[in-house]
Amino acid sequence: SSRQTHGRGRPVLLLSRICMHPLCFRRLMLQPDPCRYAVADKNTAEGGRFSLSHGLCLLASVMLRRLKLQRNPYRYRRKLPHIQLGPPLFVSFSTHQRWILPEEARTIVFESCMYEHQRSVRMHALVVMPEHVHFLVTVLNDNTGNPIPFYKVLGTIKSASAHRINKALNRQGKVWVNEAFDRMLRSGEFEPCVDYIKMNPVRRGLVDTPERYRWLWYEQDVQE
Repeated sequence: SSRQTHGRGRPVLLLSRICMHPLCFRRLMLQPDPCRYAVADKNTAEGGRFSLSHGLCLLASVMLRRLKLQRNPYRYRRKLPHIQLGPPLFVSFSTHQRWILPEEARTIVFESCMYEHQRSVRMHALVVMPEHVHFLVTVLNDNTGNPIPFYKVLGTIKSASAHRINKALNRQGKVWVNEAFDRMLRSGEFEPCVDYIKMNPVRRGLVDTPERYRWLWYEQDVQE
């Protein structure tokens, strides 16, 4: 029980014994903020004690003000797991609702990705397809010697390119899906991954040879 009697039998809320199971706490967050909507009930007015409902609202309000997102920037999960431990990352992300990027938009995406080359990542290979992007990168370190969290790099690329695309095409709305796929390469997978990126436009029938695709770039004589 979260109550005990005190004095003449009025209930006293024991905040330390309230269940903080995620489902319970979610319900608390739906309660009105007592700092704005606090109304003393009969027990509060007569005995100066919080009612159970009032106390739960107060606890939720305090907890919401103190809770902060604590996420490991190198290992976390959204809809997909994201792990950044050092090896090169193969990354893919798609347009919202598989929107076909016009040529001007593909050029903007290509430039936005290559802008991060030697700034936050070392780009090994990149291709911008009509409705998705593939690239292979090694994340660089920041001024403190720690790896730059890749989600920040990807967020910058997607945000900057989306803003430029909407401005250039005089449109509004989402350009990219929220989630992206990224995977650390295993030993021996580097060159096959580069080949996969290079041959994407050819397999799609957009060009006869990789060299003829405008939105493809890769390091010459790349080595893992």
